[in-house]
Amino acid sequence: MPLGTAGVSVKNLPSEPYVIDDAQWKDTAKKNVQPVHTSLTSGAFTGQAMPFSLPQSGIVGELLITLDATLTVTTAAAVTGDRWPYGLMNGFTLGINGQQNLFGDIFGEDLRIRQDIAFPAFSEQVDVFPGTIGGGNSLATGTYPIHVSWRVPVATELITLTGGIYAQSPSTTVRVNISPSLPAAMFTAATLANAALTNALWTVTETFFEPAYDSQGRIIVPSGIGAMHSMTGTDLGITATGSSPLPLVRGSGNLQRLFLSFRASPILRLSAAPNAASSILLDSLTLSYGQTQQPYIWNPASVLLQKNNLDYGFTAPYDCLIVDTLKEDPTRDAIVYAGLTELKILAGVDPGVTLAGGTCHLVQEDVFQ
Repeated sequence: MPLGTAGVSVKNLPSEPYVIDDAQWKDTAKKNVQPVHTSLTSGAFTGQAMPFSLPQSGIVGELLITLDATLTVTTAAAVTGDRWPYGLMNGFTLGINGQQNLFGDIFGEDLRIRQDIAFPAFSEQVDVFPGTIGGGNSLATGTYPIHVSWRVPVATELITLTGGIYAQSPSTTVRVNISPSLPAAMFTAATLANAALTNALWTVTETFFEPAYDSQGRIIVPSGIGAMHSMTGTDLGITATGSSPLPLVRGSGNLQRLFLSFRASPILRLSAAPNAASSILLDSLTLSYGQTQQPYIWNPASVLLQKNNLDYGFTAPYDCLIVDTLKEDPTRDAIVYAGLTELKILAGVDPGVTLAGGTCHLVQEDVFQ
């Protein structure tokens, strides 16, 4: 049965007369895929944020962000860091009317992981970069083309458009902010001076849907936009080995997925792999609420890793662990924030780990209606 009870409703519907009719929507809506923003940085890759607004058109389904750049390695080899290459986008936010961030404090890696698990049969054939995901590669001197992309699932998917944003209103402003990474986040400190990323061209392509009107002059919309979809991240400190409580942010809807990535230090990830050394081992994870309730205990933490492997056919990159309420029975396994107090993850870090700025990067993917 679901954990928790229903909470506050938030609507994402037209202010003018409308009718919710999925059958008419499928017959009359027009799909559009159009570039909506470009930004060129011809010199150094400075990490300067790039804010812009989406057009006030239709229902926003998804964004595709692409980066084309040139990587030049001079003097000696450069070694890629553990955020390579999808950490080239350091941060992403998307908000409505300057008040509510539906996507906030999201790393590029988070978006890549979300794409991989949403499309488990996906095999990358387009993105181009030297080395491998997760870094640790020694890149020889030379010039390398970079083309990497991130899919932003504004709606949970493009059939029902659950969580799609109704942007076709003069009173709705959808603001997006992309924050590129500095080269220091992409290469080891000892080899950073050997790498330069230049001629960075960012392109944002929007998929949106134009609604039609029925015979009574009402806008036809799908049932999915009665809900909103969000992905919000936070970095929580881990200062001691053993069990560390990591509180979740309780919103007004349902938790769909929880993404968990752990670090012992800014340059060392923790792993739940059964063969991980004790110096980087994440021992256990527990989902807890109230004073004593612990419905999910993954001990050892590799139990959750194995579940991810079973669900998707692979384990997520960047040593990410995923609590997924959608894979088996979304109704039975729902986690409803409003009925739960003191909702948190208890992370067990092996005594063999040396913590120096340890963190958990925690992303909550929610739907609220």
